[in-house]
Amino acid sequence: MDLEQLTTLLAAVEEGSLSAAARRRHLTQPAVSLQMKALEEELGTRVLHRQGRGVTPTEAGDALVARAREILGAVHAARAEVAAVAGVERGTLRLGVTDAAATEILPLAFAAYHRRHPGIELRVDVQPTAGVVAELLAGRLDLGVGTLPEEDGLPVAVRFLQDERLGFVLPPGSGRLPLARVLESTPFIAYPRDSTTRRLIDSELRRAGLRVRPTMEIGRPDVMIRLVEAGLGAAVLPRSVTEAPARSGSVRRPPFRRFAVVRRLGLLWPEGRTLEPAARAFAALLGPRTVPGSERTARLAVSVRA
Repeated sequence: MDLEQLTTLLAAVEEGSLSAAARRRHLTQPAVSLQMKALEEELGTRVLHRQGRGVTPTEAGDALVARAREILGAVHAARAEVAAVAGVERGTLRLGVTDAAATEILPLAFAAYHRRHPGIELRVDVQPTAGVVAELLAGRLDLGVGTLPEEDGLPVAVRFLQDERLGFVLPPGSGRLPLARVLESTPFIAYPRDSTTRRLIDSELRRAGLRVRPTMEIGRPDVMIRLVEAGLGAAVLPRSVTEAPARSGSVRRPPFRRFAVVRRLGLLWPEGRTLEPAARAFAALLGPRTVPGSERTARLAVSVRA
């Protein structure tokens, strides 16, 4: 039994299939199957029920999964403690961030961090907040930056970074009709329906009494604005994304005071986990009061001259 097998077992149980576990582990499915077969042969019992394309843990598998989480957690803690002694001069920082944070907010932070800590390899995984949280809990990420839901309930520790305002953006040929009239005849380019941002937008649409016709779902604001410019539909996007196109006249941003979406971005990390120096340094770069352990909140403040 080794750490690779235990990590693969957790992936299989969490994903519910060996093929999904293989994708997550960046392995081939035969390699994952061989790992599980070797593990079961060593233990002398099955740890996974195989049902069609899916897998579920056996009773023995449940017991092993619980121990595997403890073992892998202890390994992570040991690495963090060793890294704390060695300092922040080399290593890898694994970040999970949402699309808007990656393209509009964090690039300056990434650049400043690289200048301060050139020996740290920065690995950035862009995905929805739910995926970032899952990866943090599984120990595959050190820190995350995601969209906070309106209600409490994220199973990770959170520190507020900043608010971001979103508003409607329309194709340039949409004329000057009232927004509600435009939306009746204009396709709507929406965020993925399982995303936090989509839920925030849908909630505000209902509150404002507006109806839209989603015709496509995309999680990339930079692509969405290009589609709006091409006349393929309307969208609700961060003001930071729409500012330049609106000034150039390639899109129209209608005034509509009854509709306002504000999403909160937060720094995320597993509660109770000892952060390695590389992760603490990045948290500190986003503002001194966002370092895990602080009880106060702060807006994103990155020094671009660092």
